[in-house]
Amino acid sequence: MKKLNFISALFSLFVVLTACSKNDVPQEPKTDKINPVSEFCYKGMSLFYKWNDQMLEKNPRIEDSDPVKYFRSLLFEYKKIDKWSYITDNAGEWKKILEGDPVAFGYDIHGYADNSKAWVNINYVFPDSPAAKAGLKRGDVVVKVDGAILNNDNYRKLFGKESISIEVIKKDTGKATTVSITPERIHTNPVLVSKVIEQGGKKIGYLFYTDFIHEFNGKLHEAFMYFKQQQITDLVIDLRYNHGGSLTSALYIASMLIRKDLVEKKPVFSRMDYNHILNKIYDDKALKEGVNYRENKLGQIYKDQPDPLSANLNLNKVHIIATESSFSASELLTYCLRDFIKVVHVGTPTGGKYAASWTLHAYDKSLGLPVYEGEGKDLTSEQRAALKNWAMQPIVSVYSNSKGISFDKIGGNLKPDIEVEPQEEDASNWVELGNPKDYLLSVAINDILGKPRLRSGVMTKNDFKVKKMDYKPQALLLKENAVILNDVVDQVTRK
Repeated sequence: MKKLNFISALFSLFVVLTACSKNDVPQEPKTDKINPVSEFCYKGMSLFYKWNDQMLEKNPRIEDSDPVKYFRSLLFEYKKIDKWSYITDNAGEWKKILEGDPVAFGYDIHGYADNSKAWVNINYVFPDSPAAKAGLKRGDVVVKVDGAILNNDNYRKLFGKESISIEVIKKDTGKATTVSITPERIHTNPVLVSKVIEQGGKKIGYLFYTDFIHEFNGKLHEAFMYFKQQQITDLVIDLRYNHGGSLTSALYIASMLIRKDLVEKKPVFSRMDYNHILNKIYDDKALKEGVNYRENKLGQIYKDQPDPLSANLNLNKVHIIATESSFSASELLTYCLRDFIKVVHVGTPTGGKYAASWTLHAYDKSLGLPVYEGEGKDLTSEQRAALKNWAMQPIVSVYSNSKGISFDKIGGNLKPDIEVEPQEEDASNWVELGNPKDYLLSVAINDILGKPRLRSGVMTKNDFKVKKMDYKPQALLLKENAVILNDVVDQVTRK
């Protein structure tokens, strides 16, 4: 594939945009310089932001000294339309999060509160993580942190970077125990469970997938090769807690699911609608080179990753467990698969995220797509130092399926084919993920076997007033808020 040199064209267009207006200098400025991070925000958003037409007359002023506040001022109807774009002053850690190597405790949790108490359910634990070493397991319930009863403030400590002591009601014994845990750099292989369940003459593959992480596509390939060797008849993909991630991982999974003869034709799986500048550049390139980079195709082979067709299952149907905690890439996969195979969505309506993003850095291509031409060759040493640790994750596009029907046009989230009352607040009836008795997996299995579904008598959130705690850490927000296109833009701009 030829290297695409469209960045220079983008910067030429940017010069036209930024030359349109200059705001007056305040009468009594505290400094005579504009914050270089705010400048970076404006340049990057003017070039790549999906709603970049909103940038006119918003170039930074001397008083825009707080980059985070200024960045949020640029967002299109912040928290109403654009609820998803983010900025960070720790670009290195941001990259590690995206690659699945964060500093973390190694559990996935949801916090809840009613009128009298608060508690946190542990959804799952990564092997060899600090949480696993402390003996924490799915279904354990955290009730205290550092000796204090849980509330919406100290709940944040459970996502922090400092050692904590937590009191836990153990699922297996019902007894309280106190453990101390310290976050570490961990490797979060998202293929947490892959197994085959044999029931009623069927061999049902089960995959519990925590996040869409490009760097772990090889682990997906291993799981699908196992399913292929076991000659499974059906497949259940469990995305109940999957907050999304990389588009390339969604394409990789789809390429191992859909009939091989279809995938071999490299059909369009999804389409991206960028801003008017990027759309024109991509469309012009398509006319000249015959390759449309707004189209995401199946059957692609990525560097250092196995050919997905070698593990293709040749299926005509898949059951996907998805809930209100399933976002972005989870929804893209579920939605776009329907153009190719029968999808049975088991669970609840999904979270509802239809946008996609790129990571932008001022000049360092190892940390994001560089905003400044020539990787910032014209920046001063002072400017480079100020910009070194900053990165943005702005929304750059919205996606549609192969037919061009945008996800945001169908109601904002995905409605299940088989709706199941959630049992997430009360962990007392939980079993291990992959256990056929699990309240969501059992419904999928019964549907595969053609058995009627029995209504559960377990208390649900409609029976008592429960609400989720409202704090979400940066790592979680980053994944659930938009499909990550970093590996796609890498294919486009650097090959």
